[in-house]
This record gives sequence, C-alpha cells and structure tokens, in this order.
Amino acid sequence: MKKLLFLLVICGFSANLFAQKLYVWLPETNNTAKHPVFEQADTVDLVFLDGRNFPTKSKVECTSEEFIEYLTNDIQTVYQGATFNILPTTYYYKPPKNNHVTIKIGIAAYHAGFGADIDVAIGAVGGQFAYGISTKGQWNGITLFYVQVSDMRNNSNNTQRKEVFSTISKPNIGGYRTAKKCLNESYAQTFNQMVFFIDSVFF
Repeated sequence: MKKLLFLLVICGFSANLFAQKLYVWLPETNNTAKHPVFEQADTVDLVFLDGRNFPTKSKVECTSEEFIEYLTNDIQTVYQGATFNILPTTYYYKPPKNNHVTIKIGIAAYHAGFGADIDVAIGAVGGQFAYGISTKGQWNGITLFYVQVSDMRNNSNNTQRKEVFSTISKPNIGGYRTAKKCLNESYAQTFNQMVFFIDSVFF
C-alpha cells in the first residue's frame, strides 16, 4: 500500500512538473538561399512585435531579444541587396513611411512543448491562426508569424498581410533533442514561407 501511494505521489508530481511547460532554443543555422528582390537604393524598415507569453515553468534558453536578432540576421542574409533600418517595437502600429518598404513581423509563437502544452504561449498579434490541433503524446514545435509588407515607393500604396506557420510533431524518442528538432524544422519551414510571401509582394 505504501509503495502504491509513493508511486501515485511521484506520478502526480511528474504530471505537475511537465504541465504547461514550454521550451525555447535558438534555431540552428538556416540555409535559405539569397533572393535578389531589393536593390541597394531600397530602404527597408523592419519592425517586430513579440506577442508570446510563457508560463513560469518554461525552459527559455533564447530570449525575445536574441530570437529577434537571429531572425533579423536571417532576413538580412536573404535580402542582401537592401539597406535595413531596424525600428523599435513602438513603431509596429505606426503607418509605414513614404518611399520605403516596411516589413512588420508579429511573433505569435516560437516554442516547443509536449502534447497540448504547445497551445499555451500563442499570442494574438493579428488575425486568427488556424494552425490545427497539436498531437497528444508527442513533442510539438510551432512557429507562427503575422507578416505585413508595405511597398510605398514611387507613390504606390501596396500593403499585403499573411499568416505563416508550421507545426512539427514527433514521437518522444530522443527527449529534449526531439523537441529541439521539432522547433528547428518548424522555424525553417515558417521562415521559408515568409520569404516567399515577401517575394510575391514585389513580383
């Protein structure tokens, strides 16, 4: 009886320990090819809004600032022809400037979790995301961006918006390594979707 009680206490402790616990790591190197969309004379205003909100039990090894810096470097690597002007978050809700290209990226999700925990930190930064149901009993990695691109050059006013996202689920074989792999693949897929959307605005 004592052994059974002990096992029940341990199981309850374990369930509570992993309840709504999310994991965040920096992405691995993203090998997206360079896209010749912009010219050197093009100024691109780039602004981010991170709408995530993590439970206190989460294991966050990549801060919001670090993730935004990583994402910025990825974008600059893809669009090397442009001159980027990185704006503070306070500019996210301000109108785009004339004669500029403005790219606004709302980070609604970038994290891994086990089972339904993955749904916890998704932030509302625009639109209604239809990302599907997370797989129970598996690790899930999810990345969701709300992207707005405004081309105000040559007296034009072309603004387009798109939600890009990817959810990757894998069985719990490698523990945290599996979670990290899910998150890496989710980021890579979402980033590539975003790049092709940005390209489509100008072609």
